Amino acid sequence: FFQLFGNYLSLSEVTLLSLEAFFTKDFIHSEDPITIIHYQLLCFVTRRPVTMDNWMMVAAKLAYTTGNIKETSDYEDYDLEQRLKLCKFLCDIQFDRNSSLKSYLAKIPEEDPCWRESPVGIDKEGNRYWILQD
Repeated sequence: FFQLFGNYLSLSEVTLLSLEAFFTKDFIHSEDPITIIHYQLLCFVTRRPVTMDNWMMVAAKLAYTTGNIKETSDYEDYDLEQRLKLCKFLCDIQFDRNSSLKSYLAKIPEEDPCWRESPVGIDKEGNRYWILQD
């Protein structure tokens, strides 16, 4: 998601190492690039006022009411699984609630799905294999 739509959404550049560091640390800093990305993704899809001080609470509430993520008032209460679910949720909900992204995708011809990675191979059982690089 970040590689394919990050430029269009004007998100900071994300690497797998920065994602890993963000999800596994105990304390989240507001200057952290991944924190800023979470904040930006949330701003695209919510009508509630969101600030860098309350984004965690707003995101947790939205994810709880529309997803399968436990409600908490503090992001640090989440374990690794819940943090990953929240990030995935914020990416997935862009396709439903981000009208700018939906308009952008609607303009791309169906026969040219540039956001889909092509598999590097298919085995005799029909399983597809991809190489994802950071």
